[in-house]
Amino acid sequence: MHQCLKLCAAAVGVSLLLALPGCGGQGEPGGPQPTDPTHIYRQVQDNLLIDAEVKGPPEGTVPKVYVGEANIFTQEKVNAFLAWSGDEIAEVTLDIGDDTKHQSVATCRSGARLANSFSLNNPPSSAFDYKSVESMERYIAYPLSRTQQDYEECSAHRSGRRITYLFEEPTELSFATAQETEGKVREALSTLGLEDLILNRTLYLSHDRMEEAGWILQGEEWAHQAKGGETATFPQWDDWSEAHDCYLFEFFCGVDNVPMSYHTLDNSTTIVPSTDIVVYYTRQGIVGLNIMWPWSACEVAETPERTLSATEALQRVQERLENTISSQMRTVERVELIYLCKQDGDRWLLRPVWEISVWQSGSNDYEQKYTYIRIDAITGEEC
Repeated sequence: MHQCLKLCAAAVGVSLLLALPGCGGQGEPGGPQPTDPTHIYRQVQDNLLIDAEVKGPPEGTVPKVYVGEANIFTQEKVNAFLAWSGDEIAEVTLDIGDDTKHQSVATCRSGARLANSFSLNNPPSSAFDYKSVESMERYIAYPLSRTQQDYEECSAHRSGRRITYLFEEPTELSFATAQETEGKVREALSTLGLEDLILNRTLYLSHDRMEEAGWILQGEEWAHQAKGGETATFPQWDDWSEAHDCYLFEFFCGVDNVPMSYHTLDNSTTIVPSTDIVVYYTRQGIVGLNIMWPWSACEVAETPERTLSATEALQRVQERLENTISSQMRTVERVELIYLCKQDGDRWLLRPVWEISVWQSGSNDYEQKYTYIRIDAITGEEC
């Protein structure tokens, strides 16, 4: 479902007409919170291991509940981003919809393609895509994980699917440092109304590493992933240079320095897509930008006196897993506080939730998978 949602949103673009008021969301530290460890390890059963990294809120902070609002990319915001990039719209090729749902696609003066979409239906959503097709050709040709969701599904436990590992070691690219470039990217994203951002991952797509990747991908073990069938191979280029050096950044929308959910919530009553921002930056500037379902925090809806600690949330999940019959090995790998959109009448709330990531091993793709158990940090109920 998650991949389908992403593909559908990337295929269309959004209205440049509708404007909604901007919102803040900066909470103040609350009362004392239990101090959680940063890692929890214990063997619970023969097939249940807890070996979990713990990520919680800043010390002394009690997360609040906020009214949430989908970040719609208005004409004003789009123009501001293009102006920052030294670009502008040359031709609108698609413009359909109304004030509640709209799609728009345009070609920019630089030759880049710009696509926007939004819907105010439940759940409200928006997407933005800016891409220099010519510049991006090489970077998207190779199978590396661009989002956390893809990293978990294809890189974390499964070898032979992604070459992300080639680009994870920090290195200074020829045109600027990663820190300098990140600052410019944050400045660009602020023109689109995206301020509270959490950097999740930086990949260093240097020309020498990309050239190495091209050689590695000629191996027979990669043929099944190349486009064109079993005998196809990944493309190679023999003219790599510093002109092709590129940083890839992945950001999450944040609320008081806590990330919004980057996994799609899909239960019996609600589908809430994940939030994710991916940026490609070369010496030319931003050559690729994809923003999926960003949210902003507005006014405070609830100020709890305390929230569940990671240890308390994990204990509830452990009890559930202990009482679940399974023939597979299960490993709890992460306990992380996130914000999750939940409908509350005619509004959407951003609620603090403990998300517990469980890896289930197995002999095939159906058995090998992550499951995510979410415990509301205020009520203690499973989401």
